[in-house]
Amino acid sequence: MKRILPYAAAIVLLIGIGSIFFLNINQAPSTISPTSSNSEPVLPGGNRATLLLDGGRSIDLDDEQEGIVMGDGKITYTDGSLIVAENSNISSKQYTVLTPKGGTYQLCLPDGTNIWLNADSRLSYSADLAKINTRKVRLEGEAYFEVSKDAHRPFIVTTAREQITVLGTQFNVNSYRDETTGRTTLVEGSVRINGNTVLKPGQQAVVDQKGKLRLATVNADKIVAWKNGKFVFESEPIESVMKKIGRWYDVEPVYKGAVSDRNFSGTLSRFEDIQKVLDKITYTSDVRFKLEGRRVIVMP
Repeated sequence: MKRILPYAAAIVLLIGIGSIFFLNINQAPSTISPTSSNSEPVLPGGNRATLLLDGGRSIDLDDEQEGIVMGDGKITYTDGSLIVAENSNISSKQYTVLTPKGGTYQLCLPDGTNIWLNADSRLSYSADLAKINTRKVRLEGEAYFEVSKDAHRPFIVTTAREQITVLGTQFNVNSYRDETTGRTTLVEGSVRINGNTVLKPGQQAVVDQKGKLRLATVNADKIVAWKNGKFVFESEPIESVMKKIGRWYDVEPVYKGAVSDRNFSGTLSRFEDIQKVLDKITYTSDVRFKLEGRRVIVMP
């Protein structure tokens, strides 16, 4: 019995050392993967929007639906279910559709124009859009347009920096208030920017806060990838990347340390949990993240 005790003590000691070693490995902070103090995952955005009417009335649109169709005297969802009936007491001279952070929605205007609104965006237009000689809409945020062709009635998109005139075409407009430039990217057809500059497919007009315009050649498919459920980045500054992620996931990026010299290239799904998105950025760029509630701490 006396001979067994020393061996038993040695075994216990080895088990204790092994346990401490195991705990140290698993409790050590990761320098690669993002960490999170959230009890629940931050989920991606979805179909969320509000329809505003004259007089301050509003309708929260169904998040199970993808979009709305504006017809003569009535408004329906894309599946045909009714939102506002022709004989209802709800009328408006102007409609506004708002998407929150983490929201997107599709619209079919009375003239047949299709629009996809990105997160944190606002589009206003006249209820008589199908009848008036000049079809005008106003945009804050980002939207993709497929304009119904009508040679006799131009379609005009007005933003804080640009006026975009088209007859029938497909293009993307990015004009957020917290951005220093507005960007119009032409996919198909032609558009005129601020009255004199005509874009060709694959060109982008960049207008700064002073109204100065420059042209760039871009891959239009990558610019409009958000409409198809993807983020596509090409050597994009981390601060710009995080603005887009922040709008879609409704989170606030907070910077601790200088990251302005960091860029990221890659394609990410907009339908993944934010933790997976941050993880992929971390593995391919020299930044780290920590998720705290709806704040994303960004660190070099």
